[in-house]
Amino acid sequence: MSGLDVEVGLVPLLGTLLAAAVAVNVLLVAATVGLHAWEARVAARRESRARRWVPRLLALLDGDLAPEDFAASVWPHQRADMLRFLVTYAVRLRGADRRLVAEAAAPLLRVARRYSISRSAELRVLGVHTLGVLSEWPPLVTLGGALRDPSQRVVLAA
Repeated sequence: MSGLDVEVGLVPLLGTLLAAAVAVNVLLVAATVGLHAWEARVAARRESRARRWVPRLLALLDGDLAPEDFAASVWPHQRADMLRFLVTYAVRLRGADRRLVAEAAAPLLRVARRYSISRSAELRVLGVHTLGVLSEWPPLVTLGGALRDPSQRVVLAA
């Protein structure tokens, strides 16, 4: 067996490896483009919902809408987005306006409580932060547990 035979035998193997590497790269590019498109759709959906919710929030703050009626039109699959929306505005409010937003958010807070005990540290952060901002009386058990959480992000959110 000569050195030429070994080199000739490697050519198909190298060609196969190169084709596999190209296929993997194409898959990674397709996944990246797909993920980007999905994230853009999620952001557009949240922005569309926020445009619908801002007039309701202003009506709530003006006294034209009762706090108990605020979350009545929110579908179950929209609750997490509504909480994010309310947190965004609640951190800017003080006094009676903030209490009004907290009262309006009360029916939605079970989603935040569920997030605060999730396996995902990101969801626990969101849950603890939401409870801290929107709950009139943040549950001490939840916040106490968050202070002992293994994730530093959760501890900082508490």
